[in-house]
Amino acid sequence: MRTLGRRRRAVGVVAVTAALVAGLVACADTPSSAEAIVRQFTASINSRNAASAANLTDNPAAARPVIEQMLQDLPAEDIDYSIEQVATTGGRSGNVSLEAEWDFGKDRTWRYTTDSQLTQLSIGWRLVWSPSLMAPNLDPGETVHLNRTDAAPPTVLDAAGDPYMQEQQVHQVRLDPAEVRDPAETTRRLAAAIEPVAPLLTDGVLASKLAGAEGKPVDVVALRAGDYAVLEGTLNAIPGVVVAEEPKLVLVNSLTTSPVTGAITERWQASRDRTAGWEITIDGPDGARNRVAGEQGPPPPDLSTSIDPNVQMAARNGVVGVAQPAALVAFRPSTGQLVAVAQNNQANQQKGVIAFEQDTSPGVIFRAFLEAGGVDQGDKDAVAEAARQLGIGVDIPVPGLHVSTGSAGDDGVTATAYGMAVAASTIAVGALPHPVLFTGDAGGPEGDPPALPGDLRDKYRAMMHESVQSGALTTLRRHGGLDALTGQVVSEEEHPPSWLIGIRGDLAFAVYVGSTGDGSNSVIVADQFLRSLEQPPAE
Repeated sequence: MRTLGRRRRAVGVVAVTAALVAGLVACADTPSSAEAIVRQFTASINSRNAASAANLTDNPAAARPVIEQMLQDLPAEDIDYSIEQVATTGGRSGNVSLEAEWDFGKDRTWRYTTDSQLTQLSIGWRLVWSPSLMAPNLDPGETVHLNRTDAAPPTVLDAAGDPYMQEQQVHQVRLDPAEVRDPAETTRRLAAAIEPVAPLLTDGVLASKLAGAEGKPVDVVALRAGDYAVLEGTLNAIPGVVVAEEPKLVLVNSLTTSPVTGAITERWQASRDRTAGWEITIDGPDGARNRVAGEQGPPPPDLSTSIDPNVQMAARNGVVGVAQPAALVAFRPSTGQLVAVAQNNQANQQKGVIAFEQDTSPGVIFRAFLEAGGVDQGDKDAVAEAARQLGIGVDIPVPGLHVSTGSAGDDGVTATAYGMAVAASTIAVGALPHPVLFTGDAGGPEGDPPALPGDLRDKYRAMMHESVQSGALTTLRRHGGLDALTGQVVSEEEHPPSWLIGIRGDLAFAVYVGSTGDGSNSVIVADQFLRSLEQPPAE
């Protein structure tokens, strides 16, 4: 019996020993092994699971915010952490090297290696936490960021090759909803303060901006240094108004403002975007920034445009001389250059750019052309063809702009100020223009529009010459070399819109005034435009 007992105990001991050995072997292959833990860590980072990755370190509370910051502020398309080496000492510690690759797209890749230690806790192997586990030389309290970098900004050049727009430091005025105590009072005071430089930003407009802010600061106006120096004290006293100094593309001369400057800014920004660089920085809590990776592209070339500042300023001076919505568009017929586009504040308050988009009947001017050409005005096809010979109703794009010449079809003929300027340019040189705003990027007539016969062009030009010399426009005869026609839109309105088209040397232009009320008409605009052109250019 004792022998049997001893045998049973011996068998029991062997069984327990085998079980223990089997358990130890199993432990070596379970996820609690050093390499398995490191693999879990890299997988967690690659899947952007900060909590899981932090829990595989010996200090999850310290690790998680650092890992989260990097995952949130480094917008990678793909993250690839992998094991370069894992080694244990045979005791309760070890070493690990990781390879990291952050792919931000557009050939922007950050690669590096980090080294750390391993420790075996009661719950298993864990990576010893240090911020440098995530990025080399990352210390506690520091953060990692992906930043855009730009080379020196290009200059926007005018038709003569001189600076028209440049990046300058401006004072950006914003409304911060979180700081506004009384919206009505803030918008009223701010509108009154900026009225001399931004008259269209009324308290109603500002109230709408504020209402749609969704709690975020909204841009109001960018002020140059001189304007801000005058308004600084007033702005600082208005609750909810915040001002930040920022770089911005602005006109060299604010008096040459035009509806096309928005399109110029878009083209300029696209040029900068194509050559933008990138950098990874480690930023300290004291504001210090250390660049650890990145690449800067070449500076973009200057952007050449067709704008003639002298003509643009004269056009602006012309349209501000009337109280009704007014627009003026001017071409250089020999080259197709769009040299000036101007609208007054009344026009700017309307939807869209009326110089390019708002069409109406070409009125008495077009009727005169039809009569000169012997066109039966009841023949819709003949009328439409006469319009298209002048470019009205023809698609003639300007690269970078949204434009329309008007329409010509069964529903009649309408024209925009752009379309009437196209007509003036066509009469000037006998062919439809190939419009240019950005040098080297011309548009042109689309489809197969009919050509303007030479004899008909001569008749039109003779009519314009006679109108100035002895007809309805003798008040403009003082402007030597001018040929022009004017006329109202045929309408039952008491004060219908009025048109004027003119040619003077290598300049063709059209004027539109939305109403002849309050003494406004296209002749006043044209006269002031030409008077301004005749003044010596400002130095």
